[in-house]
Amino acid sequence: MLFNLPGPPTAILFVSLLIGTPAVSAVGAIGASLTLSLQKRRADPAPDHPAAAGPAVIFGAGAGIIALDGLGARDALGLLAAFAFAAVLLSPFAAAASVRLNLGG
Repeated sequence: MLFNLPGPPTAILFVSLLIGTPAVSAVGAIGASLTLSLQKRRADPAPDHPAAAGPAVIFGAGAGIIALDGLGARDALGLLAAFAFAAVLLSPFAAAASVRLNLGG
């Protein structure tokens, strides 16, 4: 199996990837919109993105570890789903505000 994991933890890992990928993409959209103003200043926005995507990584990996220990991963997947829901729901507004602010509109 994948990563030498037994069946149930592999399924939990797959579900956590399905839930967490949109959250990381949404956070990445905010990071990309923040780079619009960096043409003049040459600063690197890379340190901001991993800190914002941290909860998705922590809850996703935590769900896999909990499942590997034989416990229920429902709570970790629930927290990951809540973070993903909030990120996907709020990121268009944050990205639009950043673009509007950076382009002077």
